[in-house]
Amino acid sequence: MNAVMLYGVPEKMTRRLIGVVIGTQGMAVFFGALAARALAASKGSHTSSSFLLIGSLLAALCILDAGLLRPPRTDRVAHCDDTD
Repeated sequence: MNAVMLYGVPEKMTRRLIGVVIGTQGMAVFFGALAARALAASKGSHTSSSFLLIGSLLAALCILDAGLLRPPRTDRVAHCDDTD
């Protein structure tokens, strides 16, 4: 059994699993923001829309972070050979 790697670049399946978890967490954060806005609006708070705005920004940050876990693709670099 391999030891847990605490440094370096994680392997492909680890990055995929972390991406799925963080992307799903973004959706949970967004629905939590909707619930917080609804609770604040039901109490008559004037700052109810700020809950939705901040929660939406955090959710977008989670989804962006999940997309940034992918390593850059180096095999698609265009090579120009001028050998005529």
